[in-house]
Amino acid sequence: MESMLLRNRMMAGLLLLMGIILPVGLTAQAGDRLHSQAAGKVVVARVNGRPITLAELMTRMRQIRATSYGSAKLTEEFGRRLKQEALDKMILEELAFQEAQRRGVVADPAKVDAFIAAARSQHRDEQHFLKYLEIMGYTPESFRRHAERMVMIQEVIDQDINRKIDEVPEEVARAYYDRNRAEFIQQEAVEVTDIVFFVDPASKEGRAQAAALRRRLVEQLDGDPGRLPEGDFYYVQPNLKLSKVKTPVLYEAARKLEPNAISDIINEDGTLHVVKLTGYRPYRETSFEDALPRIKQRLLARRRQEALRQWLDDLRAKAKVEILDVATQ
Repeated sequence: MESMLLRNRMMAGLLLLMGIILPVGLTAQAGDRLHSQAAGKVVVARVNGRPITLAELMTRMRQIRATSYGSAKLTEEFGRRLKQEALDKMILEELAFQEAQRRGVVADPAKVDAFIAAARSQHRDEQHFLKYLEIMGYTPESFRRHAERMVMIQEVIDQDINRKIDEVPEEVARAYYDRNRAEFIQQEAVEVTDIVFFVDPASKEGRAQAAALRRRLVEQLDGDPGRLPEGDFYYVQPNLKLSKVKTPVLYEAARKLEPNAISDIINEDGTLHVVKLTGYRPYRETSFEDALPRIKQRLLARRRQEALRQWLDDLRAKAKVEILDVATQ
C-alpha cells in the first residue's frame, strides 16, 4: 500500500509538471485513476509509427529519477530535463527493439530468466523485490516482458557490435600506456595520527612534557592516541596524510616506522610532534605487461561504446521519429 501511494505521488508530481492538471474537487483515488487513464491515452512520440504514451514516459521518468537522482527536488526545470532524458532513451531503445524484431531475433528464455534473477538478487527477499517492481511501475508479468525486450536488444547489439569488436591490438594498448604513464604509477603514501605539541622545542621543560606524554602513551595507553585526554599543551590529529614537500622531516621519520609504531619526538620546522604510523602505501609502477589486460578491457569498452553510439545514430537517421505536443492533446 505504501509503495502504491509513493508511486501515485511521484506520478502526480510528474504529471503536473507535464501540464496534466487534476480538476478541482476530485478525491486522491479518483485523481490517481484519472491520471492513469489520461496518461495512457496521450501520445508523446511515435517511432516509425509505434506510439510512446505519456504513461510509458512517466514510468521511465520515475525509474530514472529513482535510480539516478535519488531525492532530487522535483522542480519545473528538473522535470523538463528528466522528461528529455527519458524520452531520448525510450526512442533509442524502441529503435533497437524494432531492429531486433525486423531481424527475427527471439528472446532466449534462459537469458530472460538470468536477467530477472540478476534484478532479484539486488533485493533482500521476494517481497522486497515485488515492492520495488511496483514502485517502478511493473507487475511480475510486465517486468518479464521488459526482460524479453532487453534480451532481444542485447542480442542485436551483440551481433552488430560486441562480436565484431572483440579485440584491441597490443600496439594500440602500448600507445595508450605510453601516453598515460601517470595512471599506472602509485605514489608512496604515509598516513599517521599526529600529536602536535604547543611547547618551546628549545626548552628543557617543553621537551620533558612531550617525552612524558609519549611514555604515557606507550606504557599506559597501549599506543592509542585516541585514549589521550584533551590537553592544553598538545593536540591529536588523526588520519593525517603527510606530504613529502610540506613536512619532509615528519614524512621521512614516519615512513621508516613499522605499522602502528610510535615515533620518537620529531622537530618539524620548530614544532614538536609524535606520530603513530596508521597507513603506508609504497611507490609502485605497474608494468605494461601487468597493465595490459586492464588497458585492453578499458579500450574495448570505449570502442564498443563509440560504435554503439554510431549504430544508434544510424538507426535514428533512417527512422521516422515524431515528438508530439502533450499540451494540445
